[in-house]
Amino acid sequence: MIEKDIDGFEGLSIDADTRLLFRRKIVCKGLPGVHEKWSWDGILGESLIFRLADTADLDDAALEALARQSGHVKARSSVTVSRKHSDYVFVNFNFVS
Repeated sequence: MIEKDIDGFEGLSIDADTRLLFRRKIVCKGLPGVHEKWSWDGILGESLIFRLADTADLDDAALEALARQSGHVKARSSVTVSRKHSDYVFVNFNFVS
């Protein structure tokens, strides 16, 4: 299931070399977000995406904790945080190559 036009996340795009497998709206600890599953360069992974403005007071460790508490992150998964897009923060996890 790929939800489109999610309120507050209209500017969310996908890189040309990434295949989106799943996208849906979520709420984590009161923060609106998007949960995605994707494939890129032979790697499967997932992301929780939040608006940067909503998470301005959260550092990487707090964002990782938020993702782990969401129940989406497997126990042994590594987690990366990316703020490469000006409006969103990406918490990536569950990598399989």
